[in-house]
Amino acid sequence: MCGIYAAFQALPQDSADWQLRLEKVSEQLAHRGPDAAAWKWADERHVLLHRRLSIVGLGPAGDQPMSDGRFLLTYNGEIYNYIELAEQEGWSLESGTDTELLLRLWAAYGPDCLHRLDGFFAFVILDQEQKQAWAVRDFSGVKPLYCSGDGHSQMAFCSEESPLATSDKVHTEAIRAFFNEGLSDVLPWSQGLQEIPRGHYLQLHWTETALRAEEPVKWYKGEKTSVKDLKEHLLGAMKRRLRSDVPIAFALSGGLDSAVLLGLARNILGPGADLHAFSVGAAGMPGDESDWQEQVADYNKVNWHRIDMNQAQADWLPQYIEATSRPAVAWNNLAHWALCREVKAQGMVVLFNGQGADELFGGYPHYYRAALLREPWALIKQMGKWPLSPVRLLLQALLSWFKQSELSGKSPAALMRDDFFGLRLGQLLHYEDRNGMAFSLESRNPFADDQILAEWALGLGEELSSRLHKGYSKGSLRQAAKGLVPEALLTRVDKKGFTVPDTTLTLRCLTEWKEAIFHERLNAH
Repeated sequence: MCGIYAAFQALPQDSADWQLRLEKVSEQLAHRGPDAAAWKWADERHVLLHRRLSIVGLGPAGDQPMSDGRFLLTYNGEIYNYIELAEQEGWSLESGTDTELLLRLWAAYGPDCLHRLDGFFAFVILDQEQKQAWAVRDFSGVKPLYCSGDGHSQMAFCSEESPLATSDKVHTEAIRAFFNEGLSDVLPWSQGLQEIPRGHYLQLHWTETALRAEEPVKWYKGEKTSVKDLKEHLLGAMKRRLRSDVPIAFALSGGLDSAVLLGLARNILGPGADLHAFSVGAAGMPGDESDWQEQVADYNKVNWHRIDMNQAQADWLPQYIEATSRPAVAWNNLAHWALCREVKAQGMVVLFNGQGADELFGGYPHYYRAALLREPWALIKQMGKWPLSPVRLLLQALLSWFKQSELSGKSPAALMRDDFFGLRLGQLLHYEDRNGMAFSLESRNPFADDQILAEWALGLGEELSSRLHKGYSKGSLRQAAKGLVPEALLTRVDKKGFTVPDTTLTLRCLTEWKEAIFHERLNAH
């Protein structure tokens, strides 16, 4: 997990302006990579920069940008199967890093190697011999990659928006989506910026005087794959995802998804492993998850750390906004930021999160609303196991049908695919990336970054009933979770998520916000 930056057709290398520019970008990305910083010029007008957060192969041999003499790479992410891929090729990795594996694979196969990678990534790699480069983003968009420029005279790429922004102007559409829909990542907020689409790469070619950027190419084809035994697949995938030379931790919400990840880790690492789990709660508030969190923590015999949002400080919100460059869409975003803050304080560097499981296995209520319009009798007879009030879901389904909304025309499986590869999961992953990186933490999301699992789960069938087990949502995952989580969790249907006292916190913080809310700079936009 790192910070990357690349500039093409920049001002000449000996320009004093560029020296200051690169120093500033490196400083802006320091929170993403506090362990090492460097930049390298491929020639006088093409430069790659890297800030390193060391996770595997901690020595300086793994520092970036990394070069083999022809290809130059700046890379952010984790390729979990780098050991297996190196063995397949008969290679010995001198640095002990997945960065070296990626560089050698690309030199041998180019973009054709992408389908072999198990993990998440955003990177820019430059071919100094052929004068071309690629900017690549993983299949589900776990890692962000923004770009600026016109594709003709100059281009730049970065892990964050701020180093690319050239003015204070913001996208009006981004503001509208935030205030009207609570969405903060429909577009980059700064005008003139774009985001490389998930599962795509952008190729650039240049001569001495010109630059040409092609249209982004989709490298992820979404071919259906069979997972014969889900539990065995999860154990194998998690074993690779536990590879780390630094301390790891788990976010524990009290629901099935995060509990499965913790249970998998305990199963793989054994009873003697020192595991840490972190939870957010709100003691005494309706829907507080502390009892469920404690059950899972006790079941796995972990060191349990609890953040009580009743004790939240008024200055947390300004700190959150400054660190993430986004206003908080909901208090839950601030709660996750506070969790990351505590994880860092306890000396952890890698944090496991459960994002992606609801989209893969059919956990969200709107899948039920869509299914009620297509297969009502298969669901109504199992109303007691629905994730929300049956009456409420029925009324919402009828309203969707009457209004001819999107739900009335799509199958549940189509909605899940849209959510997994679209804005719903994408926005959650952006939040996790920003919150974790604010404290130099690597966020790992095993349900979101496993291509084989995604292809299998999203191809189970168009109807929601294909994903149920004895009427319970996320049926396949519940079956695979037997023996990994407390028995009571396998029949739980009232999961609330991280519950925080939002009204209390809002009232408490109004005084702290007053200056920002009424600041005259708001009138400029």
